Amino acid sequence: MKDYGYLGADVSKGMCNFVLQNFEGDELEPNFQLDDNRSGHESLFELIKDFKSNHHLSKIVIGLESTGGYENNWYVGLRRQSKKLELEVHRINPKRIYHEAKTEGRRTIDDGVSARVIAGYISKNYTKITRPNSEMETEDRELQGLRRFHKYIDSLVKQNARNKNALEKLLYQMLPELLTLKGDKYPTWFLDLLIKYPTKSKIIKAGSEGLMTIKRITKEKAKTILEAIRVSVGGLDSQLDQNVIRAMAEDIKLLNQKIISLRQELQQAANKSLEKPIKLVTSIHGIAADTAVGILLEMGSVKRFLKARSLVAFWGINPTFKQSGDKKVYIGMSKHGSPRARSLLFSAARNVVIHEPYFKAIYAKQRQKGKSHYDAIGVIMSKLTRVLYGLLKNDSVFEAGIDRFNQEKKLIEPKSSMKSVPNKTERRYQETKSGAPISWRQRKKRRQETSALS
Repeated sequence: MKDYGYLGADVSKGMCNFVLQNFEGDELEPNFQLDDNRSGHESLFELIKDFKSNHHLSKIVIGLESTGGYENNWYVGLRRQSKKLELEVHRINPKRIYHEAKTEGRRTIDDGVSARVIAGYISKNYTKITRPNSEMETEDRELQGLRRFHKYIDSLVKQNARNKNALEKLLYQMLPELLTLKGDKYPTWFLDLLIKYPTKSKIIKAGSEGLMTIKRITKEKAKTILEAIRVSVGGLDSQLDQNVIRAMAEDIKLLNQKIISLRQELQQAANKSLEKPIKLVTSIHGIAADTAVGILLEMGSVKRFLKARSLVAFWGINPTFKQSGDKKVYIGMSKHGSPRARSLLFSAARNVVIHEPYFKAIYAKQRQKGKSHYDAIGVIMSKLTRVLYGLLKNDSVFEAGIDRFNQEKKLIEPKSSMKSVPNKTERRYQETKSGAPISWRQRKKRRQETSALS
């Protein structure tokens, strides 16, 4: 690794800044900038050849900071040239670069400085960077299109949620009593009602016969709507307001139909490349096929993760603590991973608690311990992630009995004497009875350790 070069790449829209360093952190090539086009990419490939020759480097390791997709063209292009030019290409989490810059005491950050920080980070942490094999890279490329498709559908769902919130605020002023009849969602009959009769006066004028022309509005429902509208306290009823309501309802209905259609299309496409993993994930009662697809796309290849806890940390649902002296404070989930993955897991966790007795029992146990509903769901999210990892790693369907057996086996297996004594490793150079002016919590802790040894 001492004859490796480390090329930091800070990607911006349409261009990228590069800095080359050696193993010791010396700058071999100062900051230079290339455009994200054919000419810029070809120039980079030629420069890499020159750098290897001029600086006697056996390999160049390139780090690209993830920037929401702007780095993809550079990453794909460099990956294609990796064998020919003897390269290694890695995406780097921007949070790591941010903290690396803070550690170096950088106060002013520009593209050149960021490229230097990235080069320094990969040179210092090269052995810790996971290097995926070619099989995993191929699997990941196959999922890229599905992942983009799923992300687009997710953006439509969020857009529709914003539309519904805006419509609800307007209806609260114009037809507040009507809101109580629609329930938590926006059913099609409700949207059709707003499209056809968007104001109080139009609904009253339509009467029961007019309302019943709308599909799924029965005679009883029409009567209920009219009774609610006649006593409505809504004060607005202008032509402009009714135009806005009609347009909003039409947009929501159209997006609902589009989302359903696209989800069906995504499911059909996913069944071709993810058929078996989907069956494994949906073997857990409460996880639907579309949720399973989303989870699998967020995960990528399970081979990327050496242990289940690595996947838990990757999704940001691992608990974080802050310890100083004898005080240890629970902060909460790290939330360093994909928010979309956590959203999918949260939805899945709520469903498995209802439909899968095994997870329902875990949830009940957590509530008995005094945890709130959301804290208990957080535990289920972590447990569910570990179970999903086991299913995909072992290529097996979910069986609650197997997981119970594994948990009981852990309890029965004897622990080593080193682990049975708290803090034995950190106190290995001095006895706990040292006469130091420690706090009462620490004295209590050491008395417990001493009694455990005796």
